[in-house]
Amino acid sequence: TGQGRGNSGIYLMDRYELQILDGYDNITYADGQAGAIYGQSPPLVNVCRKPGISPDEPLFSSGLLDSFSMLTFLNIVEERFRITVFDDSFDVMKFDSINKIFHFLNQSKNIIHE
Repeated sequence: TGQGRGNSGIYLMDRYELQILDGYDNITYADGQAGAIYGQSPPLVNVCRKPGISPDEPLFSSGLLDSFSMLTFLNIVEERFRITVFDDSFDVMKFDSINKIFHFLNQSKNIIHE
């Protein structure tokens, strides 16, 4: 624990420092946590999440990724795996977790081998 996982800040008006610290399960002083104004006030809540994403965690339906992220992601999938995702067959739920993406890619083109 401590500040070994990343600590930084954004200076506002050359007077205030908005803290950026990986605060998940990370004990530090109150005004050193993410969202705090250093030397002024702690954040109202700890906004940090557990590092990483589980294979079944919802990506789009949870709001973790938005529609712009989806367009970028589809572009990468089509380019990298040479798969065309047609508008009329598109369903965001097919891409809503890492496991669902893996399943979609396996069904679309037999290119991923376990």
